[in-house]
Amino acid sequence: MAFLGATAHSHDRCNTSNETTYNIYPGNCILLKLFKQIGGNRTFERTAVIYNGFEEIREEKFTAIVSNKENRAYKYVSQIDSTKIVNIKFGEDSQLYFGPDELILSDRTGLKAENLSDDLFNYYDLKVTVTDGTGPILFNEDYGLLAINNVFGLTIIFLNDKTLEMKNQILDSISK
Repeated sequence: MAFLGATAHSHDRCNTSNETTYNIYPGNCILLKLFKQIGGNRTFERTAVIYNGFEEIREEKFTAIVSNKENRAYKYVSQIDSTKIVNIKFGEDSQLYFGPDELILSDRTGLKAENLSDDLFNYYDLKVTVTDGTGPILFNEDYGLLAINNVFGLTIIFLNDKTLEMKNQILDSISK
């Protein structure tokens, strides 16, 4: 099974409840499952610009599904392969939940990207720091997920087609 260019093998499975997850890169299990769209959700399209380090390896279209305010779940599903799903949940405690990881609001000043949102994009870092862990993640409730950084894995920036020229600015910002 492949996820955004990384390969997961059956021995890489992470056992959690009744769902199957795969260890895609060190320190993270990404939930891979099909989803059902529920009424009342907001949907839109994003282009995922995918990097390995600072090298852009491809762009891929995703459909974003944002559930109602009570749940505050953001799902990004590849339009090429519906098993490629990125799930982010914004908790009532203003923490982000990405797979099994909890991320907390960073002290770092948020990123202002007026072409994308009137609100700042906040940086979120792992609650429990791990050398090969994910982070930072750039996110705001209005736009949703802007970027996921992983120094030992793939970095993904989610943009709309009108703002693809911002990818280098965002990559520089999350790599500091």
